[in-house]
Amino acid sequence: MHPGAALDLPLDVACEYAALVLSGDCGLEGQALQERVPYYLGANRSEVRFTSRSGGRLLLVGGPPFPEKILMWWNFVARTPQEIADAPYRLGGAAAVRRGERVFGTASRGAKRRQVCESEPRQLS
Repeated sequence: MHPGAALDLPLDVACEYAALVLSGDCGLEGQALQERVPYYLGANRSEVRFTSRSGGRLLLVGGPPFPEKILMWWNFVARTPQEIADAPYRLGGAAAVRRGERVFGTASRGAKRRQVCESEPRQLS
């Protein structure tokens, strides 16, 4: 966006959208946005207004919402808890898991400690 610019964009109300400031200064309908923080704009919007005081780069993505609820656990995204539970088998193959082979890699040098993930999948809606 150019310094001092306002950008009004028409949106499809049937789609949901998210915005990400890549660099610089951008605002959404009067609210300042932080760089590299995704902002979920939701659906049912017919337009959106972005502004910039000093200029910036903004990414707007959107599309039809998923027809079902989405679960997210660690770096797995699925529709059901069973799909999350089955993920290691899909990645390395069930036979590899039964043979005791490592399905996931290990932390490389420089890693301070192992990061612990949430115990349960989180629903995204």
